[in-house]
Amino acid sequence: MQPIDNKIDRLVYTLNETCQLLGVGRDYLYQQLSEDRIGCIFVGSSRRFTQQQIKAWVAYKESESQRLMKQGPTHESK
Repeated sequence: MQPIDNKIDRLVYTLNETCQLLGVGRDYLYQQLSEDRIGCIFVGSSRRFTQQQIKAWVAYKESESQRLMKQGPTHESK
């Protein structure tokens, strides 16, 4: 796969490109899709991700991380 050219302002990204941008695997991205945590559009039968959808997911993950950090460590008893 070719590296994504950061000089070009793209409107949509393929699933593989989105995985590369976010640093996640395909299975994880499919999981996020199935849990409605990231949106996508379809071009024919192919999924595409807009810049807005990618940025919204990153913002969601940031807020989730901050919430978890404020809660502190959880101690599960065995």
